[in-house]
Amino acid sequence: MRPRIDGTKFGSITIDGSDIEHDVLIRLSGEIKKRKKKLSKAVFGTSHTISLEEAKYIFEKGAERLIIGSGQNGATMLRFMLQTKHENVSRKHM
Repeated sequence: MRPRIDGTKFGSITIDGSDIEHDVLIRLSGEIKKRKKKLSKAVFGTSHTISLEEAKYIFEKGAERLIIGSGQNGATMLRFMLQTKHENVSRKHM
């Protein structure tokens, strides 16, 4: 079953009628998991930038797209893309 995102507000997201007060990862199976912010915070000192380690955790073979919410104030950055380019890491290593 595909989860339905009903809405967002600062500090929460509503999925299938349930308010969740933490960042989430929705797997291809529809499973909703808590985001592992520590993977990025250890690298950048903030969870507003996604690290290569977190991107590797997020990646699932067979995914057609990756949707990343930028937060209510648009603060999230994809710095791992720059890391990937400079470290010459290909998708097959993820």
